[in-house]
Amino acid sequence: MLSFMPDNCRAFASLLEREILALAISAEEKDARIYVEFATWLEAAYPGSEALFEDMAAEENEHRRRFLDLYVARFGEHLVPIRREHVRRFLVRKPIWLMKAMPLEIVCQQAWEMEESAYHSYLEAAKQTTNANIRKLLGSPAEQERKHAQTADRIDAEVLGEDGRDAQKSKAHRQFVLTYV
Repeated sequence: MLSFMPDNCRAFASLLEREILALAISAEEKDARIYVEFATWLEAAYPGSEALFEDMAAEENEHRRRFLDLYVARFGEHLVPIRREHVRRFLVRKPIWLMKAMPLEIVCQQAWEMEESAYHSYLEAAKQTTNANIRKLLGSPAEQERKHAQTADRIDAEVLGEDGRDAQKSKAHRQFVLTYV
């Protein structure tokens, strides 16, 4: 009988540098897809916030690209097939297909939680590696994940401004009340 209990997962501390980078690539790719899905949900009701999540997806894709470039340079083209669910307590995310569209405030809270957990995970990953380039590369996205809230505020101000935020809040009270499955 197949078992999908945590016993089948590896401890993060047991991962090799190659596996840590492959895991980071996979995690960034998945987070970018989640942000694209959030943007799609918000498209009609919150066009300014849609743009914010598209920008965040682009940043996650840039992180993924940088991790992938270093991986290929250091370990070759064969990417270890590891995902976050293979590693005990690493960046747990609720599967996007189990969710329905959510109100803007919950989407924003979900994004904040994603960025916070990514920040802590990259700091932990950086401690695990002895390679200076990998450590530097993991430390950089950790700081970038931490700054995403500031970036979101900046994009929010540029895309929406005060009038746009007020219009979105007003619209939110009239419509767009969707929930988790």
